[in-house]
Order: sequence, then C-alpha cells, then structure tokens
Amino acid sequence: MVETKPTRLFCAEVPRHDVGTYLTYFFPSPLGVKMCMDDRRPFPVFEVVVTEGVDPEGYWGWWDSERQMFNIVFFKKLLVEVCFPYGSKAEEDRGRGKLLPVNVQVIRKVDVYERT
Repeated sequence: MVETKPTRLFCAEVPRHDVGTYLTYFFPSPLGVKMCMDDRRPFPVFEVVVTEGVDPEGYWGWWDSERQMFNIVFFKKLLVEVCFPYGSKAEEDRGRGKLLPVNVQVIRKVDVYERT
C-alpha cells in the first residue's frame, strides 16, 4: 500500500483531435509547461492539484516514492506506461513508485511568465 499526498503542478489545456479539451504537460513550474508549447498557438495554463483517484477511465499518474510527489501525469494510463522502458511494474517492484489513477483539480489560470 502506497501513501500519497496532494501534489501541486502546472499544466496546459489543449484541444482534442476529436472534440473537447484535455490537460497535458504537467510540470512543477509554469515555465516547464511553457517549454512544451508553441508560441504561435498558446494554450491556457493552469495550476492544479493532483491527488490519488479511483476512476480507471480518467487521468493517471506516477507516484514517485523518492520525491514524494505525482509526476508523469497523462489522460490515459497507456501514455504513462510508455514512459517506462520495462513497464511501470518493473519500477514498482523496485520500490520506486506506483502507477495510479489520479484526480486533477484546477485551482486557477496562471500567466506562464509569473515566478513561483
């Protein structure tokens, strides 16, 4: 059993190729998000809190046991899974963390140039 705690991150809201939007480019700093965006098509950036969730159809994140925070957050489990060359299970077995469904709560819209 892994004990997690809420993690404050920043992310961008981008349009889906079909319909709607999703959150992506999760980083501890708004400038990390800015580095992933194209200045010709800026997207809204938000401060969010990521917490452990239960919905297997929602967002997923990697709980980093060493850093005690969620990172590698995506809107599909498979997108997190591909970040691990030998799969997340191999890293879980090493005690480095755990792949979990997460809730993403938007706190506020931010200016990507603000200092945090």
